[in-house]
Order: sequence, then C-alpha cells, then structure tokens
Amino acid sequence: MKTLLFQESLSFTLGLTFIFIIIIIITRKLKYIILYFIILILLMFMYRSPTPNISYLTNFIYSPSSGTIREIQEQDDSYYISTFLSPANVHVQYTPYPGRITKITHTPGKLTPAFLKKSKYNERVETLLETNIGVIKIYQIAGVIFHHIVTFIKLNSQVNTGDKLGMIKTGSRVDIIISKNKTKLLVKKGDKVKGGVTPLAEVIK
Repeated sequence: MKTLLFQESLSFTLGLTFIFIIIIIITRKLKYIILYFIILILLMFMYRSPTPNISYLTNFIYSPSSGTIREIQEQDDSYYISTFLSPANVHVQYTPYPGRITKITHTPGKLTPAFLKKSKYNERVETLLETNIGVIKIYQIAGVIFHHIVTFIKLNSQVNTGDKLGMIKTGSRVDIIISKNKTKLLVKKGDKVKGGVTPLAEVIK
C-alpha cells in the first residue's frame, strides 16, 4: 500500500511518535506501543495513494474523488456534483478529464464538518480545467480536523484523465461543475464513486 503520510505529514508523524515515546517512558506500560502502531496504521491507510489501473475512455468525465454523492444540482447550463469523503475513503483527488490547468486558487476558511452544506465556506482550493468541452471546475474542500489541502499539479500544466490532482487530509468533500449541454449524467445522489475510476458523465459532442 502506497501512502503519503511520511511525505505530506512528516512533522506531525514525528511529533506523534515523540509524544508516545514520552508516555511510554513515564508510564512504563507497553500497551501504549500497541496504541501507537494502531494509530500509525490508520493514518497510513487514510493517506493511501493508489494509482487507478484502468484504460480511460475519451468520451467520459471521471469522478475526481472517492466517496458518496450527496448532492446534484442543475445550475443554468451546468451540473453541480458534490461528493463527501468519509475517513475510510481515499483522500487523493484525480483529474477528471484531459485539459490544461488555468487556475489554482487557495482560500482559507471556516472549520465546519464537511458533510454540511455550509462547509463550502471552509478552506478550499478551486481548480479550473480548460478542456475541449469547456471549463470544468473542481473544488477541494477541507473538513474540521487537519484542515489542509495539498496540490500536486502546476498552473498551466497539461493533464490527462487520472493524473493526481491533490489531497485533502482527513474528512472533506469535493465538488465538480461540468457542462450540462455537452454531457449526459451517469450518477445520482447516494451513489458510491471511486476517484479516477467511476464515470460521472458521458461527453456528447
């Protein structure tokens, strides 16, 4: 299992290790060693970073995130799709369609649980992807704990479907806005999706 824990949260991991060493020395209880490794394994699992092993079709827009679709709205000529990530979901996000990154904007925000609608005012990163079917907008929204978002891509870079876009640490949500006129929606509220694997919509050219 590939994990980004030591790459993206090395200081936190070292701090956690130091705290447990002090606790074990003071208490002289080996049960804390077991607790430490349980926490470490859970964090490694949460920070796992799989690479989708599929052949992408050019006429599909894929889910940028794993999780459960909590909301789908029609906004003028666009579909707005919101996916909630539980702690068990992969927290790495993927590019949903080929194109060029034209905007990456990080906005600090509040600390609201990611499953609430007002969590759209939390810390977030807005990414605009210019494609042959128009602009696709992706919003990575942090949760209330360890609210930090990591970006793996660079401005003006060309990306392919399934490239690693970034990562939100712990509970979070990911919103995507796609063209309604050029796509046929393939998912509904309540569906489970996998980042870089599940098609969200079929492109109609």
